[in-house]
Amino acid sequence: MNYTCFEIVSASDAQLLITLWLYYITKMVITSEITFTGVRMLDGVVNDAVEAKALGLNPEHIDIYSASWGPEDDGKTVDGPGPLARRAFIYGVTSGRKGKGSIFVWASGNGGRHIDSCNCDGYTNSIFTLSISSATQGGSGTPGHDKSVATVDMDARLRPDHICTVEHTGTSASAPLAAGICALALEANPTLTWRDMQYLVVLTSRSTPLEKENGWITNGVKRKISHKFGYGLMDAAAMVNLAELWTTVPPQHICKSQELLEDKEIPFDYRASLDFYMDVNACANTLNEVRFLEHVQCKISLRFFPRGNLRIILTSPMGTSSTILFERPRDVISSNFDDWPFLSVHFWGEKAEGRWHLQIINAGVRHVSQIGVLKKWQLIFYECSSTLATTYSSGTPGHDKSVATVDMDARLRPDHICTIEHTGTSASAPLAAGICALALEANPTLTWRDMQYLVVLTSRSTPLEKENGWITNGVKRKISHKFGYGLMDAAAMVNLAELWTTVPPQHICKSQELLEDKEIPFDYRASLDFYMDVTACVNTLNEVRFLEHVQCKICLKFFPRGNLRIILTSPMGTSSTILFERPRDVISSNFDDWPFLSVHFWGEKAEGRWHLQIINAGVRHVSQIGVLKKWQLIFYGMSYFCKIINPQ
Repeated sequence: MNYTCFEIVSASDAQLLITLWLYYITKMVITSEITFTGVRMLDGVVNDAVEAKALGLNPEHIDIYSASWGPEDDGKTVDGPGPLARRAFIYGVTSGRKGKGSIFVWASGNGGRHIDSCNCDGYTNSIFTLSISSATQGGSGTPGHDKSVATVDMDARLRPDHICTVEHTGTSASAPLAAGICALALEANPTLTWRDMQYLVVLTSRSTPLEKENGWITNGVKRKISHKFGYGLMDAAAMVNLAELWTTVPPQHICKSQELLEDKEIPFDYRASLDFYMDVNACANTLNEVRFLEHVQCKISLRFFPRGNLRIILTSPMGTSSTILFERPRDVISSNFDDWPFLSVHFWGEKAEGRWHLQIINAGVRHVSQIGVLKKWQLIFYECSSTLATTYSSGTPGHDKSVATVDMDARLRPDHICTIEHTGTSASAPLAAGICALALEANPTLTWRDMQYLVVLTSRSTPLEKENGWITNGVKRKISHKFGYGLMDAAAMVNLAELWTTVPPQHICKSQELLEDKEIPFDYRASLDFYMDVTACVNTLNEVRFLEHVQCKICLKFFPRGNLRIILTSPMGTSSTILFERPRDVISSNFDDWPFLSVHFWGEKAEGRWHLQIINAGVRHVSQIGVLKKWQLIFYGMSYFCKIINPQ
């Protein structure tokens, strides 16, 4: 490989730039906190082993690697790291910084003067590197920098008379400045991973100062993106502020599509194009499922001469088009791309599932004498696997009706990465766990039952009461089959936790088991009523006077089972539907000692007459009479009501 040292690659230049930049934006000397090391590698024989040694130097002690070198920016070279260097990258992001991952900041190159593309540089188009472009002080592209689909750019605010920086421009200057900003973010939050850093760049970069330049588009999640400037100017203050609040992203998933063996001819007429489509399920329902994209690689094998005539465009299911290869007029040496991984970050935050469109265009002006061939192509998706949010999420229509206390308030911005479509109870559960963690932090003595009391007593029904189905139970608490006791309130839970006194021991009282063997009629809307007089184990060690959970264990046979609705009513008049119709439940006809649960009676008395009602409420045809074999009630609660708030 021939190496290009983009502009000046002196380690002293890079160190000076970082120091001056950090001083400029912080107005204080901070180099006591951030130290610099120069790695000598370009003044002798350079090969794969030398690169690997440089990239893997002391990954436990070096947080950020800033590099301003790579393959020739001559507009005709297609080259990247060898196997040892690739291994060094992988080791860095998986094991560096004690597993949080080394941060590799890479200059995208200054090959624009030769109409080059950074997607032909295997270093800048690696998912492991932050590829840095550059802009002038006036907010335009610097002459000669590569068009790049990678993030991102720098604001040019250094004083023009700073020694050693007057002529040190281009992406070689931008990369160390970007590294300095990353260092500030790491100082604000040392737990950031290599992927966290890329998220911070995407989420905080500013397109506005550069939008007078052409080429900006809006992707499927409403983010401005440019082939020239990525997501915009890096914003040091915004990155540091967001870093302080950041929670590490979930583990990365990698989903590989099928490899399509096309062997299709690429026409040689000027402006002729060839279109290919791939329907992707994003590895749904597997361990590699991808829902929220980060990087997308399109691996292509083709033959076309001259190769530099080609323009290749990849379009996502959400309609975002990313030019993953521009024409390179000087690329007349070779005719092949052999499994070359073209990279795009333009789809960051979009969904992967759906139809992808690959378009290959003979857009160059050089004469083509023969038809080319697309041999095969494949898409590789990299993503975050679940929600990034740590506060509130939105409920979704269609989630299971549940008598448990459940849902979350919808306050996230709609464009937050990884939460655009990650809603419903899958998102609510980890958020509820986070609120419980706050309560435990406020009062580590809380028991599991204390936590349930806190949820019941502090949840807020008011924001959800425009929805139908709310009732008031026997102790004047609002309750819903859809929303339980309402929205969890983190502040109220923490405040109550601080004052909380542990509840008395739990009592469990089991009623007699009633052997009914009663027929359940098969007429539509026909119902069967059963009653049970309960003493609540009075005057025994298991006496229950103040209810928490109630289980109704039922044995019955009815086909189709999904037609049934079952309602349990307490002595205080609260009716809880413990089973709704399930139209798709046509497989089995039995419930065998199944424990239906309700928390709708929380705080009520157990003693008195309970009413069980079984209704054939579904629309499916029933051809035979069903049977309720037996049922039993199990009460969980306390034998006396105590003062559960610490009087202090």
